[in-house]
Amino acid sequence: MIRKFQFDQFNKGRKKLVKHIVMWNLKDEKDGDAVKNKLLSMSKEIEEIKNIQVGLNVKTGGTTHDVILITEHDSFDNLQKYQDHPYHLEIKKFIPKYCKDRVCVDFEF
Repeated sequence: MIRKFQFDQFNKGRKKLVKHIVMWNLKDEKDGDAVKNKLLSMSKEIEEIKNIQVGLNVKTGGTTHDVILITEHDSFDNLQKYQDHPYHLEIKKFIPKYCKDRVCVDFEF
């Protein structure tokens, strides 16, 4: 209850944004930079992306993932436009060549 109150107070008067987080494991570690650069290229092509971050995990082994994509959008409608964008669809064809074990979460903040 306290955490929710604190979160609501932080967002008071601010329009909520949508965060889209996707993680994958690389099929081959040597492809990390290529995947990262391809994901980052979306920021120049898709205007519905308000902010983008891509990271490669520095910790190996265990139950971690190798690559993380975090995008922010003004609304769920803009998230859908991003997901339907032709360049994003191109990225979706590229990623399975290099990555596996996809997990995803979308939420308002």
